[in-house]
Amino acid sequence: TIRLVEAGERFRVQSENLHQAEDGRLSMDVVIDAPLHLHARHAKWVKGVQLYSVEALATADVRLSLTVQVGLRVGGTRFAPEAALLPEVTDSKVELTHFELHRVSDLRGEAAERLGRQLHKVLVDQLAEKRDKLTAKINRQVEKNHHHLRFSVPELLDSQFGELLSQRQ
Repeated sequence: TIRLVEAGERFRVQSENLHQAEDGRLSMDVVIDAPLHLHARHAKWVKGVQLYSVEALATADVRLSLTVQVGLRVGGTRFAPEAALLPEVTDSKVELTHFELHRVSDLRGEAAERLGRQLHKVLVDQLAEKRDKLTAKINRQVEKNHHHLRFSVPELLDSQFGELLSQRQ
C-alpha cells in the first residue's frame, strides 16, 4: 500500500513559469512534492500452510512535475454567466527524490542496505516506464471532475485565477 504522509510543510504545490501559450491559453508548470509511506507484504501458502512471509516498510518523497495549459469557456444564462476552467496536462513526470527502506522482515545489515539500493533502482525504472501513460491518466481524472472547475464569472474574477487573467492584459 502507498499512503500519503500527513506532513503539512513537506507536501508542497508550486506553480511557476506562467505564460501565454501560442494558442492563447495560460500555460504553467506545476510541481507537487509529497512524502509517502510504503508497505508491502507477500506470503506464499501451499495447502493451507504458510511457507514464507515477507514484509517491507519504507518511506519515499516523490515529485510530480506537470506542464498544464488552462483554457477558459464562458457560457450560461444572460443573468448568471458561468466560467469553466479547461485544464489540460501536456507533459508529466514523477521522480523519486528520496527513498529509505526501513525494514524487510528480519533482514538487517549490509544485505538490507543492498536490497534497499536495488529496490530504489527498480522503483525509478518503473516510474520512468509509466511516464507515457501518466499524462493521459491525469487528464482522464481531470475530465471526470470537470464539474468542480465551474464558477460564476464574479467568483472567478475574484479568485487567484482572475488575478492571473488581469496580469495578462
